[in-house]
Amino acid sequence: MSEPDAPRRVLIPTRVAPEVVDALRSYDGLEVENPGEMSQEELGQALGGFDGVVIRSNNRITGEMIEAASRLRVVGRAGTGLDNVDVDTATRHGVVVMNTPGVNAIAAAEHTVALLLALARRLPAADRSVKQGRWERGRFLGVEVTAKTLGLIGLGRIGLQVARRALGLGMRVVAHDPFVRPDAVQDESIRLLALDELLAASHFISTHAPLVEGTRHLLNRDTFARMRDGVCIINCARGGIVDEEALCDAIDAGKVAGAALDVFEQEPPSGARVTRYDQIITTPHLGGSTREAQLAVGLAIARQVGDFLSQGIVQNAANAAPVTGQTRALVGPFLDLSERMGAMAAQLVEGPARRLTLTLHGERCTHDVRILAASVLKGLLSESMEEYGVNLVNAPTLARERGIELQVTEGSEREDFTNLICVRVESDADAHEVWGTQFGKWEGRVVNLDGYPLEMKPQGAMIVLLSANRPGVIGRLGGIIARHGGNISKMNNGCSPDGTRALSTLNLDEPPPDAMLEELRQEADFDWIRLVRL
Repeated sequence: MSEPDAPRRVLIPTRVAPEVVDALRSYDGLEVENPGEMSQEELGQALGGFDGVVIRSNNRITGEMIEAASRLRVVGRAGTGLDNVDVDTATRHGVVVMNTPGVNAIAAAEHTVALLLALARRLPAADRSVKQGRWERGRFLGVEVTAKTLGLIGLGRIGLQVARRALGLGMRVVAHDPFVRPDAVQDESIRLLALDELLAASHFISTHAPLVEGTRHLLNRDTFARMRDGVCIINCARGGIVDEEALCDAIDAGKVAGAALDVFEQEPPSGARVTRYDQIITTPHLGGSTREAQLAVGLAIARQVGDFLSQGIVQNAANAAPVTGQTRALVGPFLDLSERMGAMAAQLVEGPARRLTLTLHGERCTHDVRILAASVLKGLLSESMEEYGVNLVNAPTLARERGIELQVTEGSEREDFTNLICVRVESDADAHEVWGTQFGKWEGRVVNLDGYPLEMKPQGAMIVLLSANRPGVIGRLGGIIARHGGNISKMNNGCSPDGTRALSTLNLDEPPPDAMLEELRQEADFDWIRLVRL
């Protein structure tokens, strides 16, 4: 990782508009390099020297590249698809992966409609025929799209824009999207259908879904068989949603009349079967390729990467909770406190943590529970997993991989504290609970430890111990620390309700030597003792 005061460097390994480079350079402390088109090998060799990289669809960020680039903090994709980034490896290494969903929605929607009309009127084949010296008007009999049914698989930003344009052409529009409620489209003249209903009803089917496990080869031999005869297929979403071999077979069988593909299972699709059919229109991934869209997505990702590297603001991240300016204003003061509380709890329990219960009270603490949970996990894991560079991005993933169960709840309003964080960490051997709140603007305090009320600042080297609450105990404690050259800068005590036990926290000027800790452990009145470093 780069030093805190060192300039932060951003690489743009592809051609972008000068305005994009200027937008990044407008941030204080950012150095930007844009050498033009870099090969995959050149990108891999250069990446380790940068804090951020801005890429387009023609660049790939592999897991091996991320593992070798220990300085890298953010990957910014100018566009929507992230199939060219190893997001899982980035997450494990704490690298934020951002994209710009919806910024190029208009361009992608217009390209989809252009392909739909080109299919309906067989324009590419007719164009080739004329240029080859033929005049075959009877061969290229088309169909009107008016009154035909367009089925949209996926009704996100792009799908909705396609629907509105299709409605303007006089088409009936149906859609399948399990994440859209019927009431959300009641004013759009769009009918939501089950997938089988859509397949049977549609004259044209256009995909606008992400490529995930559930959508890979969604259009396959089985789904083609359930479509009406003479259907036309359009895919401007992601290669792999359409099973290309099954599509070609369906065209050969006369089930599918034609298709238009802007994306492919293998890009470029050199020699692929789909490129040998007159009935299949192919374009080289042009969905978002307009001057307006390319500039818009470039400026959008430049602002996102610049905001992250300069202010820690996270927008449109595939692997991290969003952190807006409002979130930082509300939650920011609690981030350092929650991380320290997680680290403190981890050092109090015996053995590795198995379960974390986080209860949040108050508007500031519940504004974004994900970021506070990630902050507590970061503190919980940092000491034992220092080599991983634990941060807010990879902490949740690393915790899951280590079998740490996380439960987060929002507590009710309290009379004693307006905002309160309650952290409980359990191991196989014991459990400890830490409560914290904010005094003033930035003064974080632990106000309860294992049920003992106190007020202490979680910082530096600390001794935490539970002891008998009777005369002489504190004196013997101070004497042992003094004999080993230690000095107590702050001390806080909390008593049990019956007054028999006391929990003490001691902030020391320097970390205590082992001999001091060993003598403290021999004291009969001390139930247990822990060294905490924050």
